[in-house]
Amino acid sequence: MENNTLGSLKRVTLSDIAREADVSIGTVSLCLNNNKRAAKKTRERIQEIAERMGYREDPALSALVAYRTAKKMHLEYEILAFLSGWNPEDPSHSTLNYRSSGVEPAKARAERFGFELREFWIPSNVEEQMRVGRRLYQMGVRGVILAGTPKDQSTLNLPWHDFATLVLGRSNAPSTLDRCAANFNQGLELMVSKLRKAGCRRLGIAATDTKLSWTSYEEMGGLFRAWYMEGCGFHLVEPFIECGRVLELESVIDWIQKTRVDGIITHDPGLVLQAAEQLGLEVPGQLQVAGLDLPSSSPYAGIITPDAQVAEVAVDRLRYKLLHRDWGIPKMRIDTMIDCQWSPGITVREVSRL
Repeated sequence: MENNTLGSLKRVTLSDIAREADVSIGTVSLCLNNNKRAAKKTRERIQEIAERMGYREDPALSALVAYRTAKKMHLEYEILAFLSGWNPEDPSHSTLNYRSSGVEPAKARAERFGFELREFWIPSNVEEQMRVGRRLYQMGVRGVILAGTPKDQSTLNLPWHDFATLVLGRSNAPSTLDRCAANFNQGLELMVSKLRKAGCRRLGIAATDTKLSWTSYEEMGGLFRAWYMEGCGFHLVEPFIECGRVLELESVIDWIQKTRVDGIITHDPGLVLQAAEQLGLEVPGQLQVAGLDLPSSSPYAGIITPDAQVAEVAVDRLRYKLLHRDWGIPKMRIDTMIDCQWSPGITVREVSRL
């Protein structure tokens, strides 16, 4: 008897599944693509039958369908929405926060693929948010990028089932939505490594509660992971977190004196430099100061968050979700984290490699 080979095995087709399930081939296709036009129970039954029968997609056919779908996609979904919780007409919201540094790269990336990316403001009222969602749907929008939201905007609700959605950075959107963000955990590990090489043995964080509102868990997690990876070779001092929107100079001075810190991670390196000057500490000789989320033009040392790359990847992933008609909240969230980069500067001593 001849042994079976892969080439001799019969490929299970959509017709085979349709006969087994006693439905049409079109229904099978909808169910295997998880299309909401088919009832949930029907989708689950057809998918279970396909799995039991050993169905596998034909790669060549899948590529052809994807190509044809992509050609039609721009006619169906030519407008993408960039939603932000920062109202440009509200004087309490800064222009920088409203027009995230990622919006222009996102627009350019969308245009490259034939889309138009438009900005919309998300109101804080839930009923108004739902009205915005319905208006977007009526405009033909199916792809949505959710940008940042203010700290005091505690709710965010849209008719998620109508859209393919990507969260950009931190937001009050449901945590189950797919997300693209800067990898602050990796950024902290990189920062600690640089400070350790510069000779730091007592490290601490100086920031406001507002600055840490979205990233505290990731930043603290990165700090403790770096502490573990470094074999606990440095001391983590009690962090200084000021309530409010700015650090107070006198409070920072008192904290530095109390903790005898020799390496500081902060969102405000300029103010920490003022504190060091008043204490007579040489930077970067006696004190190293590393900035979080620095602009690329900053003279200070620290990490630069890849806002442009995050926005571009978000558009790429949103395009993929539209291509596959991936609406609503996913069964399993996928986070795409883009690594931060270290930028040398005047506040951290650079150690030459031997």
